[in-house]
Amino acid sequence: MENPNWRQVLASILGISVLGLVGYLGGARTKSTLPAEQPPKVQKLVESTTSPVLERGVEPKEEKRIVLDIGGAVAKPGVYWLTEGSRLDELVVLAGGLLPAADREKINMAQQLRDGSKVTIPYRQLNSDGPSMPAPSPIDQGTPEPAPADPPVTPEPRILNLNEATAIELQQLPAIGQELAGRIVKYREGVGGFRTLDELKQVRGIGDKLFEKIRAYLTL
Repeated sequence: MENPNWRQVLASILGISVLGLVGYLGGARTKSTLPAEQPPKVQKLVESTTSPVLERGVEPKEEKRIVLDIGGAVAKPGVYWLTEGSRLDELVVLAGGLLPAADREKINMAQQLRDGSKVTIPYRQLNSDGPSMPAPSPIDQGTPEPAPADPPVTPEPRILNLNEATAIELQQLPAIGQELAGRIVKYREGVGGFRTLDELKQVRGIGDKLFEKIRAYLTL
């Protein structure tokens, strides 16, 4: 008589084998239906040819400045700074432009300027095309000649009281200066006044000739 447990064990083994076979076949089918993976796209970096390329250690060049002095027929004469290689027309613009009297024919506005230069804009000369006319003489203009100056008039000395006149008043007499007038006053104070006009000759510096010259203008 056969053992029923053995049959159950055999059936279980066969069932497990069948399930494993079915699972293997299903997995292989699923794997075969999946799409193949595509390789990742590689993006190529292209540098722009328009970008500036600076060499290592090279700095951009700075613009050189120049200084100039301009004068003459311009609105604002003075000293101005410009970039090296500038022309005369640029300097004239900074100086406020040309004046109406500037002689444009004698300047080159395209002239290149040099550092430290002095530029003078010329004026137009009046009547440069025709002969210059001589200046009219005073007679042609009808201007009368000035009359000769009259000699200065010396005022006539007035009569002075010898005992009352001050030193300043005595200086109005002919040939009596400041020093001599002071001597007269000092002598008068020392003697208490003149008693006669002739006593004036006692003052040092007054002789007979000078006394006769001033006697007519004195009284007591």
